[in-house]
Amino acid sequence: MDSITTTDLLQLILASEQFIDDQIEFWLTVTFATIVASFAGDKLLTVQNRIIVSVLYILATILFMSRWYYEFLDLTVYIELLGSRDVRLDTPVVTIFSRLALVAAGTLATLYFVNTRINRKNV
Repeated sequence: MDSITTTDLLQLILASEQFIDDQIEFWLTVTFATIVASFAGDKLLTVQNRIIVSVLYILATILFMSRWYYEFLDLTVYIELLGSRDVRLDTPVVTIFSRLALVAAGTLATLYFVNTRINRKNV
């Protein structure tokens, strides 16, 4: 990777950040679609269907999080390479924790909304 220029490294970082942003937007779309579908089909969803929807949503969230994690690993390599060239690039700690908090709270809220009627007789 020594043949890669600093400019190219910066462009790779921007591309990686854009990938993560795109995936966050897609996760938000999946999240809101799951909530809306659970409310729209409220009377049609049985307890078993709600559990299936919840499991599928959790699996999708895990998939998104694993993609973010591996993209983050690539980002750290690029940032380390820049550091070895005396180019300082700050890690957006607030952004990272905000994304994690958004995903955690959003996932819990979605599971709550999908299963709000699980204790009622809607079978």
